[in-house]
Amino acid sequence: MTPAAKSLHLGYNADELATSPYAAFFQPDLAPLPAHVTEAILVGGQAHELFAGVEQAPELMTSGDWPVETGYTIAPDGSMRIFVLTNMPRVTPAMWDWWFAWHGSEAQRYKLWHPRAHVDVRWSDGRSDLDHYIGRTSNVVEYVGAECLRLTIRFVHPASLGIDEAKLRANGEVAICARGGMEGTPMETGWLIHHVRPVPGGAQMRSRFWLGGSNVRPRGMPGVVGAGIGRTLSRLQPLTGNMAADLLVHCAQEMNHLAAILPALYETFGSSNGFNNYREENVSTFYQCNPMKRPGDVQDIAEAVVYLAAPSGKFITGELLNVEGGMLLWGEFWPAGKPDYFKVDPS
Repeated sequence: MTPAAKSLHLGYNADELATSPYAAFFQPDLAPLPAHVTEAILVGGQAHELFAGVEQAPELMTSGDWPVETGYTIAPDGSMRIFVLTNMPRVTPAMWDWWFAWHGSEAQRYKLWHPRAHVDVRWSDGRSDLDHYIGRTSNVVEYVGAECLRLTIRFVHPASLGIDEAKLRANGEVAICARGGMEGTPMETGWLIHHVRPVPGGAQMRSRFWLGGSNVRPRGMPGVVGAGIGRTLSRLQPLTGNMAADLLVHCAQEMNHLAAILPALYETFGSSNGFNNYREENVSTFYQCNPMKRPGDVQDIAEAVVYLAAPSGKFITGELLNVEGGMLLWGEFWPAGKPDYFKVDPS
């Protein structure tokens, strides 16, 4: 079956909710937009001088904030510049680095990110078993506002935008950088960066979109000729403030929504977790095997340790504190099936 013939739908259907290993993380309702995002929408378009161009991307590495961290503008060349700040408690930059490699292999993963807008995803190289995204192109189908778009996202090294990758690593930061385009056309229409930096208690994502105008180029055609073609095409399809506002809302919704579940998602499916010892079809049953209907995470263990170490635990001794969501009460010791390395060959 070709991608064009694939049956696409928004959200999880009944069968997916019953059988998907990711169903426990599919939350169809979105939280309200953060106050700073709502304010940016009410303010509307702002002076373009407050929004640095893509050529100033290396300045993301300087400490502090830019004049506008959440807002949008239409620049003199007709391009949109959309910036969005997302605060992410308990999230680390490494989690986002993992997410961008992991989610692109299955639509069910992609839909976790924005359950009301994401429809489909696939890697253009056809591979689903790779653990990196740089140098690959993701083909996505998603709603931005009321319009359903088929987009390409070609991930590139941060250094291609002048960002110091050694400094990123030294600071424990991540910059996800990509060229965006429209699927089925030879044009690349803009740049995006999601810069994730650690802050006390979690991380901040600083999303940057530079779309249209001088950012448009035919794929693989740099230089004067490519720039001329890009300018001509961008004039034929002018961008508007409403389009910019739609993308700002979309970005804020998806980043805040995923940030709320990303720690548990990473703990369950990330490359260093114990669930990799189990088949995904067995992992899907795990969430039905304790009253909490979720796996435990690092925070659950940490809070138990604090309880025992603090004055609250001063009269507790000689006891076992099981932090397992009530699983033992249900009598299920292998909720995801016994892994092969625990099995004994009877012969």
